Amino acid sequence: MNNIEPDWISVQAAPHRSDTLNLNWTIIAQVVASVLETPLIGTMGLAPIIDFSTAAGRLFGSLAQTIIIGMRNNGPLLQSPIAMLNLTQALADLVVRLIPHRLSHLLDKKIHLTAPRYVRRAIEFMHANIAQPGRFAATYRAAYGENPSDTRRRSGG
Repeated sequence: MNNIEPDWISVQAAPHRSDTLNLNWTIIAQVVASVLETPLIGTMGLAPIIDFSTAAGRLFGSLAQTIIIGMRNNGPLLQSPIAMLNLTQALADLVVRLIPHRLSHLLDKKIHLTAPRYVRRAIEFMHANIAQPGRFAATYRAAYGENPSDTRRRSGG
């Protein structure tokens, strides 16, 4: 016998809880299309490990933990679908922006605009037609893909 190793080891079972948080792949694909403005074709090749010692890893872990705690034991997130949707989309956004993947190199090359896609389409349309008189209906059609009157009719207005 040496002084370094014990003669015996006792292993006892302890209560353990394991939470699993699954993200819908459709949400990830939507975020990729929104952030990178390119459709997601094939796999993302996500890094299998998140380093929780980095700021990005801690942010991701904190948001995941917030969602899990909010759902546990019939928690408040289960009665708040809008809050749940927003937190889920934020988590998907963090996956796309912070976890290394096959398309990460596109994040470095892209200038991230804060305007929604329909606003950018309207701006692009106005730039392309700068010499033409500006008409609301034409800009609306370029942004939303339909006439303003169609939207009013559909909404009952």
